[in-house]
Amino acid sequence: MTAEPRLRAARAADLPALLALEARFPGDRLSARQFRHHLANPRARLRVVVGGGGLLGYHLLLLRRGSAWARLYSIAVDPAARGRGL
Repeated sequence: MTAEPRLRAARAADLPALLALEARFPGDRLSARQFRHHLANPRARLRVVVGGGGLLGYHLLLLRRGSAWARLYSIAVDPAARGRGL
């Protein structure tokens, strides 16, 4: 039985899977350095979707100091996991 996909805060151990996911897409990609920066940034919310033994996707929100606004900086879903409501 496969576990339901679950959203959680990203951690440093997710870095290899995040980089592998980024590599599946053309164009601009976040680097390991950028991911590490956002993991350490208190105004960044890097969340991953995990399930079936792996990382299925992520999103990165950047919160603005002194504001209720946030910016969706990056989002990616593994092409094999698309259409599953993640």
